[in-house]
Amino acid sequence: MNSNVSLKYPKSAYLLSISKGLERTAYYGIRSILVLYMTSEIIQMDSKDGLAIYGWFGTLVTVSGVVGAALGDLVIGHKKAVIYGAVVQALGAFILALSSEVTLYIGTVLLIVGIGMHNSNFRAFYGTQFRATPRLLDSGFAMLFVVINLGAMAGPFFIGALGEINYSFGFFAAGIIMILSLILFQISKPQKEITIQENQIDTSKKNNMVWMVLLGVSAFWAFYGLFNACNYGFQMKFGNLLHISRAQFSMINTAMFTFPLGIVAAIYWARNYSSQLTKFKIAIGFAIAGFCALLLLSDTLNHLDLSIYVLGIFLLALAEIFISPVLFSSLAQYGNPKYLALLMSLVFVPTRLFSSGLGFFNSYLVNFPKMTFAIGIVGLSLLYAILYFFTKAAKPKENQLYE
Repeated sequence: MNSNVSLKYPKSAYLLSISKGLERTAYYGIRSILVLYMTSEIIQMDSKDGLAIYGWFGTLVTVSGVVGAALGDLVIGHKKAVIYGAVVQALGAFILALSSEVTLYIGTVLLIVGIGMHNSNFRAFYGTQFRATPRLLDSGFAMLFVVINLGAMAGPFFIGALGEINYSFGFFAAGIIMILSLILFQISKPQKEITIQENQIDTSKKNNMVWMVLLGVSAFWAFYGLFNACNYGFQMKFGNLLHISRAQFSMINTAMFTFPLGIVAAIYWARNYSSQLTKFKIAIGFAIAGFCALLLLSDTLNHLDLSIYVLGIFLLALAEIFISPVLFSSLAQYGNPKYLALLMSLVFVPTRLFSSGLGFFNSYLVNFPKMTFAIGIVGLSLLYAILYFFTKAAKPKENQLYE
């Protein structure tokens, strides 16, 4: 079911989005220089140990996210969790700027704790701003998706550049950016968190939707991760073909596709509504088409292959646009508000586990990309079939919930 609507965003949504974008700028900026800092003459850590700590950093951020989400849901509320998380992250960045082995560990622990408190609680709090206009949730999270990706691209560029001059400058700048993020969050004048009584929730129907989203999207990202396992090598080779670095090539891809597609989606979905399940199916279709395009790549990777690769990542970028924002908007709309941040934090757990598991097969996946893409096509096709039958079985109730 599609319908044209004319609704307005909550006034707080714009400033909240920018606030999150700044927080991501600080986070990804710190990540871009952390290993270099650990292996520099200041800390003098072995590169193997530095990479191991970096890997644990990512894992512990995921674990901390679950703990922080539970704290926000059950103890202090989402808003306070976001504020405390921002303060702790800023403090961690400032302590890292003190440049010693002791402050490295203290600052990193504070970052892990702060990010865990901030991330899922922010998304849950952001989602509550659209409770009065749930048809704008997909559009609102698409806007947030664009700003987060902008921050993820700007952080390594800006803070990384400062880190090349002096690592302390980079960490200190990240702390300042976090303070700016917190100020914007505070002045955004968000609506009060809206609580919904248990008897207002159609538990069975909404729980079915939540479980479908969590399991279905986790499966989607598992197969999508097969592309990421091969993509590093493609970026290196095509970067060499164009005489640019892998990082520059990746940044061009993000600028070409993620931003414009996300902006178009946010604008279009604000005016035209369709169900989240429809968007999920479209996402899977685009992902399958993207993998099919990548199967056409030759072993030599010439300029013709570059065109095929661009087509493939364009289709995969469309798939990501149709699934990433809609995942969180679905949880915000159908998830129990009492456990909303916790639900959003659990999204990252299967993805992290799968990424860690792929590490054991990374060399095989990189050396046999066509086999990897074929596995992705089969897996995504099965996922589409399951989703199709789920939707068909729910059709009598579709207008009530799924549309």
